[in-house]
Amino acid sequence: MKRTLANLTVVVALAALPLAGCGQNDADKAKTATPAPAASAPAAPDAAAAKAQTDKLQADAATRLADMDKKIEALQQKAATLTDQAKADAQKALDNLKTLRDAAAAKLAELKSAGQDAAKDIRAALDAALDKLAKAYDDAKKGIEK
Repeated sequence: MKRTLANLTVVVALAALPLAGCGQNDADKAKTATPAPAASAPAAPDAAAAKAQTDKLQADAATRLADMDKKIEALQQKAATLTDQAKADAQKALDNLKTLRDAAAAKLAELKSAGQDAAKDIRAALDAALDKLAKAYDDAKKGIEK
């Protein structure tokens, strides 16, 4: 008896499934089934926001490079007071810093001339170049101040 009642409940539930969508006509179903396409008007604010973000990154990167130039100059002055071998080691570190600084500056120039589509990839490369330069500076500073 319990088994018959369970089977009957399943049959009734399956029979009721098609009726669940009967309250909507085809137009209502189409509205709820497919999301509305995005309007082209919001794309302009997104592009403007991306441009503003890129401009801010360029300004920040230029500031970081200018600060790094000052720090490198201070290390050069300190390295000039070192003894022969220490001075040679310091000069190698300073040359490396200048190379990394030039690479970061090149990435910044590339970002300035790139379109918004390519800017995303260049931003990541610029951030990586600036981080590498900062780490190399810290290492060089430790070596020179020994």
